[in-house]
Amino acid sequence: MHNFYKKIIEGEKYLIALEEKKRNVTHRAARYFRFDRKAYTKKHGAVK
Repeated sequence: MHNFYKKIIEGEKYLIALEEKKRNVTHRAARYFRFDRKAYTKKHGAVK
């Protein structure tokens, strides 16, 4: 998880962490993310 977070969330900024987390699980709840199309398009061009 650390490498994913470091590269994608802090580095490229393509995913935005949401406040919502997975509920009713016995382990540590996973965070939800949303894809930032605007940031991706700015660097790579249009998403097909």
